[in-house]
Amino acid sequence: TGLGMGLILNGVLWRGRHGGAGELCNLPLSRARRALVHRYASGRNAAGATIEDLVSGKGLTKAYASLQQDSTAAAPADMDHRLVPAVFSNSAQGDFAASQAIEAMALECAYAIEQLEHILDPQLYVLGGGVGARPEVLEAVNRALAHRGIRVQASVFQAQAASGSSLRALGAGLAGALLQAWEQHKSLHAVAQQSPATAH
Repeated sequence: TGLGMGLILNGVLWRGRHGGAGELCNLPLSRARRALVHRYASGRNAAGATIEDLVSGKGLTKAYASLQQDSTAAAPADMDHRLVPAVFSNSAQGDFAASQAIEAMALECAYAIEQLEHILDPQLYVLGGGVGARPEVLEAVNRALAHRGIRVQASVFQAQAASGSSLRALGAGLAGALLQAWEQHKSLHAVAQQSPATAH
């Protein structure tokens, strides 16, 4: 699993001039954050590392392997998606390294959201996907953002994609999930604005 972003402006999915709006995965990392990639990837040159190297299923499993300091640090990339559920399962069973890896990824996700806050100042953030919508991730991200008064919610949309056609369906599904979350947000906001005499 990787990292992406959808931006809803006035109820419409914004695609940008060339259709590439939301490619958050390509944001470069600071020197300190590149050092994390270097550590998690067993000394790999992290000069071109992006935030997706830390905030993704692959980033999570590599962080876990590094924190465990075992041979799984060399696990091939095509196995990373299979290892992700094990990280969450192990964390629930008290594996400290797994919990640390989840917390570290959530901190990086929160960092990305803070940068978006400066640029976009949106009304609502929604985390989705097989990793982002996990309650452990959502809770950790919200803890990290509490000092900024930012709170994110999870999309109920869960995604699994293995082929080109399903990836296209995935993109459409995520866009739909974003729009659905926006409509729900507007409905809740409208109810909150009603007077006690008219709210039901």
